[in-house]
Amino acid sequence: MANPFRPGGIVEPEYFVGRKEEIIRFQQYLRNTQEGNPHHLAILGERGIGKTSLLRYLGHISKSQKCLIVRVEFDPATNSIEELVLLILAEIKRAGIVYSLIDKSAERFKDFFQKYNISVSLGVAKFEQREEKAIETKIEFRHRLQELWDKIKGKIPAIIIMMDEAEQLEQINGSLQYLRNVFLRLSENNCGYILVLSGKIGLFKQIKELHSPLARFFTPVTLGPLKPEEVKEAIEKPFLTVKRNINTKLINKIIDDSQGHPYIVQTIGYVLFEQNKRELSLLDYEVLKPMIMKQLGDQLFRDMLDKTSPEEQKILNVIAKSKKPLEMKTISKMVGKASNQIGTQIKRLLQQNCIKKVGRGKYELFHKLFGEFIIDNLLFQKML
Repeated sequence: MANPFRPGGIVEPEYFVGRKEEIIRFQQYLRNTQEGNPHHLAILGERGIGKTSLLRYLGHISKSQKCLIVRVEFDPATNSIEELVLLILAEIKRAGIVYSLIDKSAERFKDFFQKYNISVSLGVAKFEQREEKAIETKIEFRHRLQELWDKIKGKIPAIIIMMDEAEQLEQINGSLQYLRNVFLRLSENNCGYILVLSGKIGLFKQIKELHSPLARFFTPVTLGPLKPEEVKEAIEKPFLTVKRNINTKLINKIIDDSQGHPYIVQTIGYVLFEQNKRELSLLDYEVLKPMIMKQLGDQLFRDMLDKTSPEEQKILNVIAKSKKPLEMKTISKMVGKASNQIGTQIKRLLQQNCIKKVGRGKYELFHKLFGEFIIDNLLFQKML
């Protein structure tokens, strides 16, 4: 059996766990949309917290209800609203063709999607119908989406447009406001579109600060760590599928070490599953811990550290060695600088999710295994 754990990948629906509140909210929004009152979501969180897996699971739920799922994968070369419109329409067309081929009840839409080609000009979308004589129609993006909904309403419950890594939209001037305006008008006309964005926490913070109407349009869903019982389920479920056991002490250790971080849970599970042993114990975990740490270092921790400056790395080293939250004045004293001299570095480390603020004016690393990685790295040991 292929390893079901996928660090850095998407968790398959049969192994997906947790996020019950988020799923319930989405299901409510889906029902509301089908009743003519669409709502839109922004799924937010740090790297590796499970945004993409949740996004795909929501797509799985929607697909089971025969909704049309449109996944928009951003190309770094997309740098204008015109190109964004083209990308969305192209993905709608592709998803529509696949839908009509897979679902026999939607086969009548096959010609509708296949006979249209998409082009964009000056912020408007243009469909060219390929019949005996080509008919070229220029129409605004919103009007084209309205026309599409009018064609399929009553046959397809809703159209879910999902955009992962939505922070890339910030590179397209005015794109978020443009999408908000388009889909707000569609909502007013009772069109069954749900727009679901997924991105870093900082994306929505900036939206909220700069564009309050835009922030109100998207309901923010911020993902945190998995609960202990969810970590237990995430580890046990794949092993039980192949009738392999993990004892209770090992499960508790994984809960403690992972702190519920989905990426780390998946990494630990991946390494353990590769051992192909009938039963795994705490001793097995201790033997494999260096391998787990190397994989986390290569795929997560090292990349985070490479984005920090030497001064920021000194701060990380101090916090790592303390193994507990530290106040700003304590950090400044240990790095030999005044508090006002390290304020910029602290702010950047927060923005990069290397550290988090806990309590009043105290800081700790985003994850304790990150601290172990820093301490074990000779580069950091030589800094102080």
